[in-house]
Amino acid sequence: MRKSRSGRCTLTVYLALARFPKRPPFSQLSLAIQRDIKEFFGGYKHACDSADILLFNSGKSELVDAACQRSTIGRLTSNALYVHRSAISSLDPILRVFEGCARAYLGDIEDANVIKLHRFSSKVSYLVCPKFDSHPHPPVRRTIKLSLRNLFLQCIDHSENKNPLLLDRKERMIEPDHPWHSRFARFSGQEIQHGLLEEGQDMHSVEQWQTKFQVSGLMIRGYRLLYQEGVKRRRLPAKESLSQNADPGETAQDLPSSDPPNSSANPVIIANVAIDSDSEDQVEEQSDLALQETTRIQERPSRSKRFGVGKEIGYAVYLHRDYEERFGEPVEWAKRHLPEHFEYHVVKLNQRNDAVSFIDCPGFDSEEEPVIRGIVVVNADGSVQRRTMPSDPYIYHHKWLFVADDYARFDVQQSKERSRAWMSLPGVDRSRIGKKSYWEANVVPRISSDKEATQPGSPKGTWVRSKEAMKLLKVSSCDLCHLREQGKIEFKKQGNAYLYIVEAGR
Repeated sequence: MRKSRSGRCTLTVYLALARFPKRPPFSQLSLAIQRDIKEFFGGYKHACDSADILLFNSGKSELVDAACQRSTIGRLTSNALYVHRSAISSLDPILRVFEGCARAYLGDIEDANVIKLHRFSSKVSYLVCPKFDSHPHPPVRRTIKLSLRNLFLQCIDHSENKNPLLLDRKERMIEPDHPWHSRFARFSGQEIQHGLLEEGQDMHSVEQWQTKFQVSGLMIRGYRLLYQEGVKRRRLPAKESLSQNADPGETAQDLPSSDPPNSSANPVIIANVAIDSDSEDQVEEQSDLALQETTRIQERPSRSKRFGVGKEIGYAVYLHRDYEERFGEPVEWAKRHLPEHFEYHVVKLNQRNDAVSFIDCPGFDSEEEPVIRGIVVVNADGSVQRRTMPSDPYIYHHKWLFVADDYARFDVQQSKERSRAWMSLPGVDRSRIGKKSYWEANVVPRISSDKEATQPGSPKGTWVRSKEAMKLLKVSSCDLCHLREQGKIEFKKQGNAYLYIVEAGR
């Protein structure tokens, strides 16, 4: 029932905003929308009438204000509701249409990540906050404000403003299952516990926050509150007395003192933390794939220790979609923003910025090195990017890392043997093996030609690295060295590493 009600609301919002510039005839709508209209409304005219009522109501300030006050998502102030752009689709239908009318006139403002819905003045402001995720109190850098009454547009640049507005209680601006929510809520809980935030307060400027921190004797480092040097710790209220929306994490008594700060930096404790920072890293799938092949190969690849399965490269972890629940809330949240009908087989989590990539590998089970056919990246700010695939596609190696040993749709042990086989080949340009053309022309033929020598029962055995040889022979590194010097084991040198033939059954 809840799903039907949600679907009806979403369809009504869609039809309301479809009035800009003109609502299409029923025959031009997609078959899926036509079916939903018949299911929820019985006919197109009834659906359009409901959408027109919603559109009309979104122009009434008293209804907008009421929707803002009852909204469970958003930072409510005396005159507005602040919402992160990733949470717009979870708002009340009136607020979604209210914001959608402004967007229909302005178009998408790519760098605006916070939307301010004015409760009384029929205005919508788009705020540019580049450090929304990385700073507890990010400054507003730019504002684009539109009045829906007279279409008067204001563009305000705050970059030269020495006293900009700083956002707070950011956990309220995003959905509860957003990957940033717990981190934001813990910090807000600490500020509430220290009396820095109170229910019903409006947001503060840099100077107002500086005063608060100087009076309290606290300072910010990352997403932690620290006592300034020489400040005596105070007994604070118990956690139970905090706001229900806060998750304080550390108790006040547990807060550490800071390292001795530079005295000249004390007057700008908040200003520096909120304004000065390195630029954010961008998610680049192709960069990860290049790193995948240029990273120094381990003695034997191993699955992600954190998740128990998955191929880990730097901050990125790749696994098959059958195991995506191990990533938890970030993936569940990102799937809601995934384009409809996009098929994926591999999921990648960037642990540094919580971006989730959904990767189409239709031959994952049937191909030894599955080919990547499509990538959609859902960033933690709600933006979605569809990657353009090159004519010479990328492939994945070590696909057994993406699954558990009991995965049944391909032979996991055989995949491990293939990894061992090609890793033992000398002269392979590892900076190019991510490309299908190089792999098939320069590596696959050599794996095939070596296959006879590595079959079970062959007296030749398999080329392995030192650590694997020690494990198979049950000897120490010194013993292995003696075997090599005495000519009792066949070996070859590849770069600075030794490879050994371990005879079958030895």
